[in-house]
Amino acid sequence: MERYYFRGDGRKQAAQLLFGKKEDFDLGRYEIYEELELALQEDGRFSVWGNLPGDSQLLRDTHPDFDRILPQLLPLADRMEVEEPLPDDGEPWVDPNDLVDFEGWE
Repeated sequence: MERYYFRGDGRKQAAQLLFGKKEDFDLGRYEIYEELELALQEDGRFSVWGNLPGDSQLLRDTHPDFDRILPQLLPLADRMEVEEPLPDDGEPWVDPNDLVDFEGWE
């Protein structure tokens, strides 16, 4: 997965490209975020997050690039990071010893 981060003027331009077609679009709504983060999956789908100090808010759930904006959008990023996938060793993601016993709950 690749993560693209937009700050400053790039954040404003990214917000316009991503959300500008919405009827209720207001650029000021995105100024509260330190940066916008785009998480691009290997299959071309992406999600968008608004990053606050110590927190993030999902602004766009993971969907394909129906509007084909990625070629215009990605060059606006201030930085990009590549996140390597975790190896699939067949082990469960949760340690069964960490599970809480909910016996008696109906």
